[in-house]
Amino acid sequence: MSAARRVEGILDEIRAIAPAWRREPDHAALRRLRELATELTATYPAGDARYRHVLAVAGRDVDVPHRRVRDLVGGRTVLVIGSEGRIGGTLVAELAGMGPGRLLTAGLSPDAAVDGAEHRVLDIRDRERVSRLIAAIRPDVVFHLASRPVTGTAEHGAHHTHDSVCTDVLGTRHVVDACAAARVGVLVVASTEESLLLYAHDVRSAGKRAIELIVADAAARGRVNAVIARLAHVADDSPLLRRFRRSCREGTVLWLPAPARRFHLQSAREAAQLLLVAATGARTGAAAVHAVRDLALPATSLDLAVGVMREEGVTAMRIADDVTGRPPQHCPDLTGQAGLTGVSPLFNAFEASGAERSVSPDIDVVTCRFRLPTAAVRQLDHLAGLCLGPREHDMADAFDRFARTLLEAGLAQTPRSVVRRVAHLSEPHREHMTATDRMVNDRVRWWAAR
Repeated sequence: MSAARRVEGILDEIRAIAPAWRREPDHAALRRLRELATELTATYPAGDARYRHVLAVAGRDVDVPHRRVRDLVGGRTVLVIGSEGRIGGTLVAELAGMGPGRLLTAGLSPDAAVDGAEHRVLDIRDRERVSRLIAAIRPDVVFHLASRPVTGTAEHGAHHTHDSVCTDVLGTRHVVDACAAARVGVLVVASTEESLLLYAHDVRSAGKRAIELIVADAAARGRVNAVIARLAHVADDSPLLRRFRRSCREGTVLWLPAPARRFHLQSAREAAQLLLVAATGARTGAAAVHAVRDLALPATSLDLAVGVMREEGVTAMRIADDVTGRPPQHCPDLTGQAGLTGVSPLFNAFEASGAERSVSPDIDVVTCRFRLPTAAVRQLDHLAGLCLGPREHDMADAFDRFARTLLEAGLAQTPRSVVRRVAHLSEPHREHMTATDRMVNDRVRWWAAR
């Protein structure tokens, strides 16, 4: 049996012994899970090399046109929402050297990200609080990085969906509305490569897509000059790596999310610099999506887990990707670039052909012109009502309907020539698609035929 097939067999046995929906395995199951993790660490062929590659990403950066950034923020009031994380802290430190007249941070933590920055405690789920804070500060530039943290365990159920929608999606809407009302000069919103999926069955990926389209709608309507920075996974001081190391050192269960799903890598400094470059790229009547062109080779959570266990010691492992019983989405030639090369891998097949060079030679930009249809606005309002009430169990279905509305609206507003090209190039991959991907592809083919 090949090493790759044995790895798959080990992962399947881990899933069978301790399904993600089962609360606590007994002692015998935990012992077997540890034995399987030991065998996995010895069997997985690429673990060390890929893990070392991930660690090496920490030293990367990109070319930033510092004069243009200083012209934007110098002497002005700058607010960073969600400054507690590694990216937020790095961004605030970069901004502090650009000569802002006033630098503020806001987030759930009571502590400021860096010395010299004024800090405000803020929960972006509180619409009125967000509105009052931004109206009082009247910032010239706002960076919005706040989102619900990912624990890396088998998060599922009504509470997880409710919290993700209310924090990530509705929280972003609160920030956008407050910036529009306060006439903020530039709003920069951080997104991730999960937004490449036109539709996703998991709330986190679908939420990232929704965030971008809410921002794009506000920009298209001229309510705020908004730009989007699409980030890859941050390799240095990665929350995923921290969780893995803590599990190994403490001998607790290591939860492995989506071992087959690949993600691209960048450093926290690259991510912060991307946000700075994006801030200079606001366009009238549309959102500009920015992404680093030459990212490190993609990795998987399995690469990281095996590398950490070889370094820190083996512990029992469980897998968090089978909560719904559905495999992770791949969307061949939907999330990929459909044969196009030379642009950031964080643009999908519908975007890549429109990519341009930004003011940085290392960053590409795509113009996103999108308007939320009336049905989507009504659905957002309904979701906002669910966030205020106790009906958590209604949230999943309501949000899925919203995500499907965004799928249809996105395809309807994409040039037909692009939709037809993607439909043609994705056809050979249909037999390998998941059920969810095939549903998305069916909608692409339907719109291509119109």
